Amino acid sequence: SLPLYRPEDESELPRIIPVAGQLPLPVEDFKAVPVTTAADPFGLVQFSGVGAWTAVPGWQVILQAEDPVGVLARLKQLPNMPQDAIDEPVLVICDRSQRDWRSDSYYLADRDGQLQVGWFESAPPAKLMGRIVLVMRPKKILDEGYTQELWQIDE
Repeated sequence: SLPLYRPEDESELPRIIPVAGQLPLPVEDFKAVPVTTAADPFGLVQFSGVGAWTAVPGWQVILQAEDPVGVLARLKQLPNMPQDAIDEPVLVICDRSQRDWRSDSYYLADRDGQLQVGWFESAPPAKLMGRIVLVMRPKKILDEGYTQELWQIDE
């Protein structure tokens, strides 16, 4: 028999989003990322040109984003991180369609032509490029050597 599988809900379907690059990043590179629209029933994304793409889980915050774009950063490049935090890579996902300032949100902002992550207590002095909806850390494997042993995987 064929191995048929049907996802039960939208969170099981990944969403493909474009990645603009690594911070520090020129605002023009961020603006050049194309708007993506997924075609049903499998969420296919078509594009032509050069670019980087990643699949993220279909969490509600990702599904609600109209124009999500990812930006790679280091954890210590983000505001309000503890000094003793592990400096690991993160994927900052913002929704470019949400550019209206809200005091309870972080944003990617244009600061002198460079893209920066920021929070603003009052109306921002910088041009907002999109509201940050998620910062995703990489999957953590406690013992990578453990997963390399075939007899360990089977159990």
